[in-house]
Amino acid sequence: IGEFPESFELDWRDPARRALRERADLRALRADIGVAETQLMAAERDILPRLDLVSSYSSDSTGPLFDPGVEQTFGLEFPDWSVRLELSIPIGNTAARAERDSARLEVEQRRRLLYDAELEVFLAVRDAVRALEQLAESIQRGQESVRLESTNLNREIAKRDVGSSTTFDVQQVTQQLLEARQRLLRNQLDYRR
Repeated sequence: IGEFPESFELDWRDPARRALRERADLRALRADIGVAETQLMAAERDILPRLDLVSSYSSDSTGPLFDPGVEQTFGLEFPDWSVRLELSIPIGNTAARAERDSARLEVEQRRRLLYDAELEVFLAVRDAVRALEQLAESIQRGQESVRLESTNLNREIAKRDVGSSTTFDVQQVTQQLLEARQRLLRNQLDYRR
């Protein structure tokens, strides 16, 4: 499976920052906040007095007959234009204020959703790093267990060779060694995954 580092202490902050940057769901939540803030600015703008510049242009026909009047209208012979400023001051304006308050609440709600999602990311990353550290410690213990079981097997084989142990005892120790190797391999696979 490969070599494992001697030190398994990981800093969870760097992977958490990366997850905050790269997760699509968090980017979508940030975009939703931007949309809600834009709607809030529009709602706040609707409460303010308005000063509009209004212009118009037309051509009136004043001729005595229909045909010449149509010709004068579409020929733009008698143009009429106007430019004016319109000032609108809202009085009461409860609908616009309610819209603004609703937009403020929407921005706050979206910010809280983002904050909650970021906390979930931090917790998930910390849990994953903690699990990885525990697996790394299990690998170290598993390697030591395999080493000890190998020593036990060698000792049991030597005892059998001198007649103080049986083949059955050697098989039991061999089984314990195989189980230790399986646990180690399972932990190494889990660590890699």
